Amino acid sequence: MGLKKGAHTVTEFTNHFTFIPKYRKRRLEGKLKQRLEGMIKFCAQVNNWEIVELNIQPDHVHLLIQTKGDDSPSEVMQLI
Repeated sequence: MGLKKGAHTVTEFTNHFTFIPKYRKRRLEGKLKQRLEGMIKFCAQVNNWEIVELNIQPDHVHLLIQTKGDDSPSEVMQLI
């Protein structure tokens, strides 16, 4: 993690997201877990975000991500 520098700003935005599958069913295992991890990492790479920590459990996901200053948390989750 580090500071992001703009023309007139210095920012550090780190967001912690937790999300679950519908009815908290234990579905995030095996190939689905690998695919989800790849999709989240690809989305972060495309948008120049830094994944600080990504933890995928069978029934929930924890994501700690550092974003740019002009990205709102709702926009980040919408893109992911």
